[in-house]
Amino acid sequence: MNKYIYKCKKQKGFTLIELMIVIAIIGILAAVALPSYQNYVRRAEFSEVTAAIAPVKLAVELCFFRSQDLTDCNTATKVGANLTEAAASANVSSVAFNASGHIESSWNGTVNGVVNPKYVTIPVEAAGTVTWSMDTTPANSTCITAGMC
Repeated sequence: MNKYIYKCKKQKGFTLIELMIVIAIIGILAAVALPSYQNYVRRAEFSEVTAAIAPVKLAVELCFFRSQDLTDCNTATKVGANLTEAAASANVSSVAFNASGHIESSWNGTVNGVVNPKYVTIPVEAAGTVTWSMDTTPANSTCITAGMC
């Protein structure tokens, strides 16, 4: 009998190269997933900005139904809206009427180089009712430049 015959043992565990491949795959997935998740979080926070103007829009609509004239409903004083209460959120920096009577709300943050991006809505009178549209001018609605709306 040959005393130099060795029995082969089964390998247990993983080799270093296999572990490095798994770590590389996890790193690549994390590099793709993290920016997408951050964008998702920013958009969710920005949705508070669009929701913050809902009570003000309702006040404008009620004012319009009373007076049937949108020019009578273009300031917070005329519609009786509490703009401070509308902006009571960590992600909303302000809610206000601009000089044109449009409602604008601002996000409390910076995204894509735009500080406090604004969302501006325009009341439009049509057939005795008020409809709302977004101001698509990038100079007014800076959320367009920031890529948030």
